[in-house]
Amino acid sequence: NPDASTRQSAVRRGFFLFQLPTAVFGTFKIQARRLLEIGLVLLAGANLVFAVCSGPYSFLAGVCLFGLHLGATQSIFSTLISEVAEPQLRATAFGVFNFFSGLAMLLSGLVAGGLWEFFGAHSCFVGGIVFAAATFVCLRIKQTDKN
Repeated sequence: NPDASTRQSAVRRGFFLFQLPTAVFGTFKIQARRLLEIGLVLLAGANLVFAVCSGPYSFLAGVCLFGLHLGATQSIFSTLISEVAEPQLRATAFGVFNFFSGLAMLLSGLVAGGLWEFFGAHSCFVGGIVFAAATFVCLRIKQTDKN
């Protein structure tokens, strides 16, 4: 498998490749929910590639898709927090968001590790697909409820 610097470079390039279009989409006022849905599809795609990965090139493709996912989603959360939080509480809002994001990552890491340990490596990524798809469906249901 590619070394750590190659993986980090691939994630950064994927992130960058999505940042420019995200900025352009933002000028056209595409809803944050739509970008989040795109990011979830990219996350599911990255997990699918990782689940069936058979060599370094497919691995790098998955890493790039993961970078695209980050590019699509990370700026959305920052934007939403800065828009919703009162100016004097903005730093606190970011701190609370990052705290709960960390807890969620810890929990997801435990679930992924358990899947890997008990069912094999591919099940960890299949679980990622399932969680991304479930989140996507929840977003769509929530959107339907608002309409």
